[in-house]
Amino acid sequence: MRKRLRMTIEDLSRKNRLSHYVISRLERDATRKMCPWVLGRILPFLASRFKELFGLDGELDQYF
Repeated sequence: MRKRLRMTIEDLSRKNRLSHYVISRLERDATRKMCPWVLGRILPFLASRFKELFGLDGELDQYF
């Protein structure tokens, strides 16, 4: 999703206060375990732009 937003890892790390190392390991799926606090920082930023990224029109379902 970061690439579709045309953001660098550095841009995303500044906005979410995560290190470059954490973001790059998430993208490569090289994390040993997923920490909830990491997702808690990334998902709110990406969720606000989800419709823009995937071109969704109209209403989303209740589970989104």
